[in-house]
Amino acid sequence: MPDGWTNRFGAAIALCVLDYVPDAARAVAEIGRTLRPGGTFLYWIQPYRIQESLGEATVVLKREGYRDPPSAYVNRKEEQKDYLISDCRFGSAAMVKWACNAALESSEIRILDHLGDLTTTFYVVRKPGT
Repeated sequence: MPDGWTNRFGAAIALCVLDYVPDAARAVAEIGRTLRPGGTFLYWIQPYRIQESLGEATVVLKREGYRDPPSAYVNRKEEQKDYLISDCRFGSAAMVKWACNAALESSEIRILDHLGDLTTTFYVVRKPGT
């Protein structure tokens, strides 16, 4: 992002984006730089692309890809996608670490879908300041 955008924005949102960015930690740092003090960044990653066993690890396979799992289409009248997407998988600890490294305060919003027995986690980070 251009240098002139430092401390420029009050909010940023990345829904289903960071799991496709090869250097997500750098992306979070850049967003943190462009947030003004007190600014908020909300991001979300597909639940099936988060692997708790990875901890702080980030796996990015640029040359490989995987197809959306069949479970992603169970409750929809939609066929399984036939295109490959980058295989980027993270542990939730990695997302908290990215925020910490960017000097952002990290928190989470967890939403439980009692019908589908799925917990969705939104990561909310804030740039300290007024």
